Amino acid sequence: MTTPRATPRIEAISEGIIEAGWLLALGLVPLFFNIYSSRSYEPDKVALLRSLGVVMVGAWAWKVACGGRPFRPAGLAEETPCDEKTGAGRSVPRACREAPTLPLVLMLGVSLVVGSMLSIDPRLSWLGSYARAQGAWTQLAYLAVFGLAAAHLRTAAQWRRVTSVVVTASAAVSVYALFQAFGMDPVETTRHGTRVHSSLGNSIFLGGYLLMVVFVTVVELGRHLTMLRAASEGNAPRSGEHAWIPVLRVTVLATAVALQLVTLVLTKSRGPFLGLLAGGYVFVLLVLLLARRSVADPAVDTRRSRVIRWAVPATAAAALLGVLLLIALNAGSSPLSRFRESRHIGRLVSVLDPESRTIQVRLFIWRGVADLLASDEPLIFPDGKGDPFHGLRPVIGNGPETFAIAVNRFVSPRLGQLEDRGATPDRAHNEAFDLVVMQGILGVIIWLGVLGTAIGGGLRKLEMIDPRRETARFWLVFLGASAVGAAAPWLASGELTLSGVGLSLGLVLGLALFVTLQSLLRSRQGTAPSRASTVDALVVALLATLVAHTVEVQVGIAVTTTRLYFWFSTAVLVVLARGWLIAGEGKAAEPTKSGSAVRSKAASGKRASANRHGQGSQYRVISEAAVTAMLTGALCLPWVYSMTTGPKGGSTVGAVLATSWMGRDGASGAGGFPVLVWLVVTTVLVAWMLGTPADSRGTGP
Repeated sequence: MTTPRATPRIEAISEGIIEAGWLLALGLVPLFFNIYSSRSYEPDKVALLRSLGVVMVGAWAWKVACGGRPFRPAGLAEETPCDEKTGAGRSVPRACREAPTLPLVLMLGVSLVVGSMLSIDPRLSWLGSYARAQGAWTQLAYLAVFGLAAAHLRTAAQWRRVTSVVVTASAAVSVYALFQAFGMDPVETTRHGTRVHSSLGNSIFLGGYLLMVVFVTVVELGRHLTMLRAASEGNAPRSGEHAWIPVLRVTVLATAVALQLVTLVLTKSRGPFLGLLAGGYVFVLLVLLLARRSVADPAVDTRRSRVIRWAVPATAAAALLGVLLLIALNAGSSPLSRFRESRHIGRLVSVLDPESRTIQVRLFIWRGVADLLASDEPLIFPDGKGDPFHGLRPVIGNGPETFAIAVNRFVSPRLGQLEDRGATPDRAHNEAFDLVVMQGILGVIIWLGVLGTAIGGGLRKLEMIDPRRETARFWLVFLGASAVGAAAPWLASGELTLSGVGLSLGLVLGLALFVTLQSLLRSRQGTAPSRASTVDALVVALLATLVAHTVEVQVGIAVTTTRLYFWFSTAVLVVLARGWLIAGEGKAAEPTKSGSAVRSKAASGKRASANRHGQGSQYRVISEAAVTAMLTGALCLPWVYSMTTGPKGGSTVGAVLATSWMGRDGASGAGGFPVLVWLVVTTVLVAWMLGTPADSRGTGP
């Protein structure tokens, strides 16, 4: 008995709910904080994400139960229904065969559930701790966002809405951070002196979040600059909008990039600083490779070709000099060590200082993890019984969110001299050690697999890896460098204290070495010229983002916002690498089956018929404006909710509104400045400029 097919209306409604879910998550999770709760930041963001995840999964389950397609196929317009004869309903097994990242994510979900059942504290592992709430339920919400984005992100219009929300949220977060830097925080949440934290609650968390958006924003700025230049040269069709609107759109994007970078500096956070350097290096190298490919005729355009060719080794040499300079700045006897006392860059240039309090704290925690891994003593529960799964702990871990329980007995009491006496570390400040403690060796292997398949797929999309000859070389470098990095500290000192950092450092250095060598090789090969597409540039941005995030979480903590953006960025990279996301102006991605031609022809006929009657364009403009208006309103809500607070000694509605919105009498700490109004205006301006299409037809992602 076959399940009846879902109607196009059911599929459209459910897929709309799913897309609205990931848009709201990407926009609201960074912005939302609740000054009326005890923790204000992480638990409240987690509750919002969990709720959206449940709605998204429910919409997907409703669609599938009605006979809808689990995976939205590539190469179809939004209105094209599922057609069994043309194979339009992509099955999950087929998608897993095409994209190896997907089965690894499924394995991770299963391991989280099993790990929670066998945890040393099953309830804690499922729900998460009070302070962070990063249990299996939250982790599964991240995976749900990843899976549903990989299954449904297919069109240029969808991607435009994503970039609009992401850039708008980051711009608003950055503006709030600037107000904090000038002592104008209207709700007085600043707790780190001159180090800003905005709506993320911690300077390091803010820096980690901005790392996840800065490269994508730069690519979006480049895309609009290219469109503006083409329009000025008369090489682009008329868009029907005023000439100043594209200029204003470019100005908004350039301002957003500047705000992100300035805010990153104001956080004075060393982990994000290192991540920005590593991601920036990969970004520049791959952009140079795209520029080399776009040279129309290297034999004719010899000057440009020669400059690009030598720019690759020059970039590698500059990166090496940068590393040496960083070491010199941290050397106690170096003439450059005086910069460590600088108020503005002192923290950023002391990342390797072993006498730093934060580095000493991390070393104490890492020694505790090393002692746990070397211990044969099972954990004793309050009832006097030992852990029945002690022998499996190295493989499956102690369970999500159980770091404090598992490691606390091995951490030196001297940690209390550096932090509060009652401080109990609940994270290792190193992703590899967090994984090995809570999810075991299996979790580390899956993490490496997800990173490797996603990054490898992106490099293949950029033609940096020949699938027939160089895939094995990539995995040899990727896994070999990680293994060498993890083993080197143990071989040198007989301790595992630095093995977590070593594994991650080896991974990143291996990737950087592979990308550098491949860039040098490709820059000297005579390849056929090809215009670098926007999709290629976006792949470059996402690869740089993943590298930057990987570096940042090796000395920091991945929180709700950064984990959400990591999984969504990975999903986008997967769909781009597989060609599932429409790659250009009104054109579908390259079809992989003969049935795609039939579907594309049918969809083109429908669009042509609608355009002949002028209905398709009119409906699209109205619907895009409505969606933009709703998203803009949603992005303004966190500011209004969190900052509409009563003044000291005031109790009337008028006093509350006057103080919150207009900043009167200075009781809010904003010095009489209307901070809330400025945040709302920033959100509305950026969202409206980026949320509407650049022309009446739409452009590629």
